[in-house]
Amino acid sequence: MATTVQRLREPTLGEMRDRLRFQHNIEVEDDAGGFTDVWADYAQLHGRVLPISARGTFIARQVESRATHQITIRYSGTSGQISRDDRVWMTDRNGERMFVVESVHDVGNNRKWTQVMAVEDEQESEV
Repeated sequence: MATTVQRLREPTLGEMRDRLRFQHNIEVEDDAGGFTDVWADYAQLHGRVLPISARGTFIARQVESRATHQITIRYSGTSGQISRDDRVWMTDRNGERMFVVESVHDVGNNRKWTQVMAVEDEQESEV
């Protein structure tokens, strides 16, 4: 599935006001000798979350979603840790919203801005 990267206008510092928490899914050994999936925070950053047009396609009797939001953060060592299927929690005055990462791009390949394309998981969001 190809994701279109939109041209990015450099955000101002004032626009980077969304509080974001990034999580990886990891397996942790439980008391019974098995494993449990848990979500572990690995970064807390400020960024900009913008809604983009939502699209869905009907393939093999299933709706395949496309990115619904563009998340922009300053490039850092943490940017390299972000991967597909990670979760991003955004906290605002209305509560928390959760996004699932679809793709990550170093905008312009100049290590200044990282663009994360994500889909909002409305079932997990606490608005």
